[in-house]
Amino acid sequence: MTGSNEFKLNQPPEDGISSVKFSPNTSQFLLVSSWDTSVRLYDVPANSMRLKYQHTGAVLDCAFYGYVLSSIEGRVAVEYLDPSPEVQKKKYAFKCHRLKENNIEQIYPVNAISFHNIHNTFATVMTELCLQ
Repeated sequence: MTGSNEFKLNQPPEDGISSVKFSPNTSQFLLVSSWDTSVRLYDVPANSMRLKYQHTGAVLDCAFYGYVLSSIEGRVAVEYLDPSPEVQKKKYAFKCHRLKENNIEQIYPVNAISFHNIHNTFATVMTELCLQ
């Protein structure tokens, strides 16, 4: 602890943190996504990292059922934390933020992702301020 309202993570991400979420059922667990291409699960009272998922690109947002990866090529992949085969079968990826004019396709990077915790949906935003 650094102050009454501050908490320093043990084994923090190596780059900027993109999202922080407490578990919906308890404040014991904290899920952190980062520009360092990782998603980390922390046990807050023990100040220890329980799990770390590493990827090839920045992870912009996370939720306790899973997280979404995005790329500068306008692609999005949905991953799940539960390692069971039936849950892992639900993973999917798709292309987004593409505009076609005069038979030329413009591809825009995904700059932001936000989860809706109640409905388990998410939105992505590109540089041209289009929401999908």
